Amino acid sequence: MSELDLNPNRLLELLNLVAEVYNVNSNTKQFFDHKLIDKHHSVSYSDTQVTWVLTRKADTVYLIIRGTLSHNDLLTDLTATQTPCEELGIPDARFHTGVLAQAKLVLDTIHSHIKKGTILSKTNERLIVCGHSLGASVSALMTLSLRARYPKFDISGYGFATAPCLDWDTANRSFDQGNFLSIVNRKDPVPNLRIRLGVPGKILWMENAWQSNANLVNANDFWAKSWFHPECLAHHLIANYTESIKKLIQINWRYVKNKEVLQNENVYHIKGSYKNEEGKFVTVNGDGWCSHSNKSARESQWKFEPIRDGIYRIKSKIGKYQGNYVLSFRSGTGAVGMYSNGGTEWQLIYSHDNKYYIQCNNQSKAGCWLSRSNKNWCYLYNNKVDASLYEIIPMDK
Repeated sequence: MSELDLNPNRLLELLNLVAEVYNVNSNTKQFFDHKLIDKHHSVSYSDTQVTWVLTRKADTVYLIIRGTLSHNDLLTDLTATQTPCEELGIPDARFHTGVLAQAKLVLDTIHSHIKKGTILSKTNERLIVCGHSLGASVSALMTLSLRARYPKFDISGYGFATAPCLDWDTANRSFDQGNFLSIVNRKDPVPNLRIRLGVPGKILWMENAWQSNANLVNANDFWAKSWFHPECLAHHLIANYTESIKKLIQINWRYVKNKEVLQNENVYHIKGSYKNEEGKFVTVNGDGWCSHSNKSARESQWKFEPIRDGIYRIKSKIGKYQGNYVLSFRSGTGAVGMYSNGGTEWQLIYSHDNKYYIQCNNQSKAGCWLSRSNKNWCYLYNNKVDASLYEIIPMDK
C-alpha cells in the first residue's frame, strides 16, 4: 500500500484538481490531462445530490468530490446529527448524517465500477479520493469505507478543510489507520466547528496562509489546540489553502520520518549551509553554546533521539558537554544553550540534497528556527522562512 504523500507540491496538485471540480457541469468533456471515466453533476435542489468526477492518469484513478456550492449542499452541511451505518463497514462508527447520505450515493457508483473492472483491475493501480469542505468529509467516509471493503486495493484519501464528520472514537482510530489526510488551516472555522464530531484521519495542521509551520495531529489534539472564529471564514476558501501550501513549497517542506533519515544509535555532524556560513560545523565552545565556528569542528558530535515522526531531541556526544541537549533558550546574545535536562524538541524539515531546516517544536518557541546571527551563534529566528539550512552527516562507524 502507498503511504500518504505529504510533499507540498503533490498536495498543491491535488488541490488544483479539487478546485476544478467546482467548474464541472453537464457539458464537461475533459478534466485537465486526465482521462474522464465518469462524472455526476448535481442539478437537483430537492434531495441529496453530489457533484464528482472519476478520472485516470497513468496508474492512478482519482475520485474528486465537490464541496458546498448549492443550497442543497448547505442543507447537507447543517444535517449534523449522528447516524450509524453498518453498510459502510466501519465498526461502531457514527457519521454526520448529511455527509453520510452523500457518501452512500457515490459509493454505490464506485462499487459498480470496481465490480465491472473499470477501475482497480490492475495490480499496480491505485485510487485517490479527494475533496474540499463538504467534499473532503465525503472523501473521508469514502476512503475509510472502501479500504474496509477492499483491503487489498491501494486506496487513500486527502481532504482540504475537512469538516467534522465522525464520532470521536472513530475519528481518532482513523489517525492510526494512516490512509486519510485532512489538510487544515488553523483559523478555518469549518474544521473547528464545535459539534459532537471529530475531524478524520491524520490532520496536517497549517498555521495559516502567512506561516509555514505545520504538524500532524489526531482529532483530540486538533480539538484541544483549535478554536472557532466564524469571522475567519476566508481561511476556508481554496485560494487561502493554495497560499498556505505555496508557503510550504517555498522551503521545499517534506515531513521527515525517523526510519528514513536518522537512527537513534548513530552519531552525526551538523554542517551549516547558509550563505557565508556554508561549510561550517555546529560545535560546542568553552561556554557551552552551539556555534558555527570552524574551530574544532570535527570534534562536535550529535545524537538525534526520536520522539515521534520528524521530531527529535539533539544531544551532544563529546567532551565537556556530553549528554547535554540543545535547548531553545535565548540569552542576551541570542544563543541556544546546552544544559542537562529533558531538552527541546526539534522538527526536521527536509529541503534538498540532504539539507534540513531545524524548527523548534516546543510550545513557547514553536515555529522558531535553529539559525545564525551575525556573531555566528545558533539561535531562534522567529517564523523566518529563510532560516539556516543544515547538512546532517552520519559519522563513519
